[in-house]
Amino acid sequence: MRDNLLIIFSFFPVFLFRSNFTTNEIIFIIIFLLLILLVLIQLNNYLEKKNVKSIQILFFCFVITYGIDNHLGLYNGLIAPYVDDLKIFRIIYIPAIILLIIIFLLNFLLFKYFKDKQKIFTIIFVFITTLFVFNIFDNSKSFKKIPNIIKKTDYKTKSTDLVLILDEMSGLNSIESKTLSGKEFVGFAEEFFQKNNFEYYPNAYSISDNSISAITSMVNFKSSFNEKDRKKYVNKSKNYFIEFNLLESKLFEKFESISVFQNMHINFCQLPNVVKCHQFNPFNSYEFLNGFKDNLFTKYFSIWSLNGSVFGKLFWRFGKQIRLSDSLIEPEGQKATIKKTFKDIKQDVFSNRFDLIFVHILFPHTPFGLEKNCKYSGKLSNMNNFFSKDKKVELHNIERKCVLIFLNQFMKTIENKNDLRIILLSDHGSRIYNKPESSNSIILATKNITDKKFIKNDSKISSQEKFFDLYGKQ
Repeated sequence: MRDNLLIIFSFFPVFLFRSNFTTNEIIFIIIFLLLILLVLIQLNNYLEKKNVKSIQILFFCFVITYGIDNHLGLYNGLIAPYVDDLKIFRIIYIPAIILLIIIFLLNFLLFKYFKDKQKIFTIIFVFITTLFVFNIFDNSKSFKKIPNIIKKTDYKTKSTDLVLILDEMSGLNSIESKTLSGKEFVGFAEEFFQKNNFEYYPNAYSISDNSISAITSMVNFKSSFNEKDRKKYVNKSKNYFIEFNLLESKLFEKFESISVFQNMHINFCQLPNVVKCHQFNPFNSYEFLNGFKDNLFTKYFSIWSLNGSVFGKLFWRFGKQIRLSDSLIEPEGQKATIKKTFKDIKQDVFSNRFDLIFVHILFPHTPFGLEKNCKYSGKLSNMNNFFSKDKKVELHNIERKCVLIFLNQFMKTIENKNDLRIILLSDHGSRIYNKPESSNSIILATKNITDKKFIKNDSKISSQEKFFDLYGKQ
């Protein structure tokens, strides 16, 4: 009986209790899970009956390894925080698998060399059971922890500023724009800016090639940013679904009623004057781009992976590789729901409740996922690390163009809004090349709906300088 309970406690996906699966989805998952548990229990009973202790030990070493990983989330706990240090492996799944092998071998050595095997089994059983019970009541990984804030307000604005940050989008004079596909993008971008009466800056750049420094310095009107500044303005979040909290924004202080669209990288929700904050939520149902596999496998594997286990990560990756599923996890999920994001932004624009709408979208951030017709193709995201730089540039240019296609559709829906100012930019470049012309070159354009003027401004200006000019002098 205890053997079977260990199997159940180890394999049960406790994250089902923290997710918003529908009743039908939960029933299907549990039926499928019961079939797997029945097979494992029958296998254990068969090994017990045949008295093949050595194989049974190996079987339970696997069960225990799975249980530890399932309940502790070994990938997010021991692999993800050290991704930069583990780049020597190139494929991040290799150290994750090595970690599982080490835990498996440690369990095997315990059972092999300790004489009192029942005592060891009892200790491990209590350990797995404790983890199982703790995870049932722990809500730190609940979908409800993903920010979705709407405060009541009677505020009515006379005008609105829309700041739209496209993550990792290289500028018009970047290395990526010098290629054949890049020149095609530049031509398309200039046509977009002209048709929509933007003033755009082809020589714009960011002072930093990472989002934290680039955005934090920008919204605090700083022309430089060092480690001391980082400690002052940013801290590590304790929320499982948020990486960093922005502690201060002089830009936000200029406005009274702010709506924020964010991702898990930087949290703006806690800042003063934010009355609405929506973070991309992979647990929710969305309208997806054509080609995206919106099925139960995509949802289950994505949430399993988000739970942080190595096995979850491996199955998530395997499902994508055999094209059984796609990914709801950022940035793929946010990229595949770009049309829904623009619809939500439009709704806020016409609500007249916000004098600032601040948007940070992980698009066209890697991994790549769009074909030339802007149809979603999950297979493009699978082998990004093995693409040549030329291939990466080509795919980046495809996605840059698709961003503007979706943005142009959005512009048509708000063309009658006469009290709106738009600031369109990227936080930094693509970083395909480790050169400022790639990593620091950005998109930067502004538009005042009331001014029907198209301007090409060749000034070499940083996004940080531009934001100071627009807001810091007020």
